[in-house]
Amino acid sequence: MLSWLGLLLLGVALLALARAAFLGTELFRIRVQGGELRLERGRLPPPLFDEIADVVRLQRVRSATIGAVLSGGSVRLVFEHDGAGGSAEQPLRNVLGRFTLKQLRSGRRQAN
Repeated sequence: MLSWLGLLLLGVALLALARAAFLGTELFRIRVQGGELRLERGRLPPPLFDEIADVVRLQRVRSATIGAVLSGGSVRLVFEHDGAGGSAEQPLRNVLGRFTLKQLRSGRRQAN
């Protein structure tokens, strides 16, 4: 019985560590609901936020989560959508690719 409890505690600790590692590499996260954007986590340059808002509006994305994470020294787009916003993924990658990691990290717009 004690060994099962130990394994369970070890599993919970590893999950918490994995989550902390992922959040440590997350640069920002934007939630789209009803076409409205809200910065949930991190910071980014205001021009990037404006361009993302333009893509969301033009592609008629109603519900999605848009984020950026560090992966192997480069920035990777994380885009989760309700199925209707799939056409926005490539334009979002194009917009994100125009900004350097230094610009993303020094962004002035912060999550509240």
